[in-house]
Amino acid sequence: MPSVAFSRVDVSARIPDGDVQVAGQLAARWALPDGSRIRLRAGGRRVGARLRVATGEAAAGAPLQLSRRVALKLRLPLPGCFLLRVSRREGRQRPVVSLGPVIGILTWTRAGECRRYLWAARELPGLVFAFTGRDVRWRTRTIRGFGLRGPVREFGSEAARARGRRGLWGLGPYPLPDVVYDRMVGGFGSGGARFLRCLRAHGCAVFNGRIGHKWRIHRQLLACRDLWPWLPPTRPLRTAADVIRLARKFGGVYLKPDAGFGGSGIVRVRRFGPGLFAITASGARTAIATAGGLRSLVARLRRRGRYLIQRELPLIRVRGKICDIRALVARDAAGLWHVAGMAARIGRRGSIASNLKQGGRPVPLERALSWARWRRRPAVEVVRDVQEIALKAARAVTRYAPSSGDLGIDLGLDRRGKVWLLEVNPKPGRRSFDAIGDERVRRRAYALPLEFARYLSGFGQPTALQPD
Repeated sequence: MPSVAFSRVDVSARIPDGDVQVAGQLAARWALPDGSRIRLRAGGRRVGARLRVATGEAAAGAPLQLSRRVALKLRLPLPGCFLLRVSRREGRQRPVVSLGPVIGILTWTRAGECRRYLWAARELPGLVFAFTGRDVRWRTRTIRGFGLRGPVREFGSEAARARGRRGLWGLGPYPLPDVVYDRMVGGFGSGGARFLRCLRAHGCAVFNGRIGHKWRIHRQLLACRDLWPWLPPTRPLRTAADVIRLARKFGGVYLKPDAGFGGSGIVRVRRFGPGLFAITASGARTAIATAGGLRSLVARLRRRGRYLIQRELPLIRVRGKICDIRALVARDAAGLWHVAGMAARIGRRGSIASNLKQGGRPVPLERALSWARWRRRPAVEVVRDVQEIALKAARAVTRYAPSSGDLGIDLGLDRRGKVWLLEVNPKPGRRSFDAIGDERVRRRAYALPLEFARYLSGFGQPTALQPD
């Protein structure tokens, strides 16, 4: 594998059009003689150039400097810091100097959450931008993307931080990326799979695509025997008889839409008395129904789409409110899973769901355990179990969806102290970790997927250039 160097890259008006200037140390490392012809690559853009080895006063600048024409053809906002890699293919005379990684975040909108990813990216080498499906220019292999732009884009510097604070965000041309991080929550219609295939056909590695809805994910979790002790009984909803039987057996069940997210569409059914059931929907009051009324409810739900039945667990409550745990797991620059953060989510009083979209609020897990006055186990043991189960669940998903890059793992803690694995969510949001006030967790939540993108790009671990 070619060696990878970390270097600052700049553009200079003093360099003749079509030339690039390289520091002597960098040229010597890769055996690039002065005056040789090379090809520069950034994402999907390539351009030929003549290499000049910097000498004298010119050597005081960035290790790699591009002429304006070359920078324009590559569609790179400079200056910036990149990983550099030289490759030579047999039968080709010109070596290829790759600058990257170029990472595109595919999203519904260029505002909001995507800015937090771009803000985290300022601490990482390479180029990161956000784009939508309408922004791709297939013929020119470019994208009209959104990111930090302007005359200064310094790696981890005060200039970059000040620039972000001033809000110098903007639209501009970018090369087709090396890696696409799919953040299109909920997918984008029947053309979505075709669009992702087109990206792959143009040389983009895509991760975090669709991994299926709740039932498919649950079946994959069941295939991992190590997870059996923590999975509550869950099955597809077929008839009202299934609901009646399980409600009588467990005291209560949850009915969840297979393709739902954010807690919408959830219904809780509890045994209320002989032939009676207490039915509570998200955001609605509890109604008492007979078996006939329950059959009518099940028929209505099934017309909406597939639903699942899951046992209601006796989870701990915080000041009388429902509470569960969200663990965010993500992969790093070596492709390994890590728990980026954990937060308890406390629902509104009377709510059957703790999701933020249903009015829940996140708090640090240890604080929630303290508020619950729960003393059956030390908090450190609960945290350890949450981390262990979340990582096992992520690895189980990876076996059938190897392109997964981050997952939201929902867990519950019952009154006896057992941790349960409720469900696994693809393309999780970060609002819980934005709100709990832990800057280290928030930074990891946004930076880890970008590090995994670097892993997929093939740039590997860089070595810094030493001053001559």
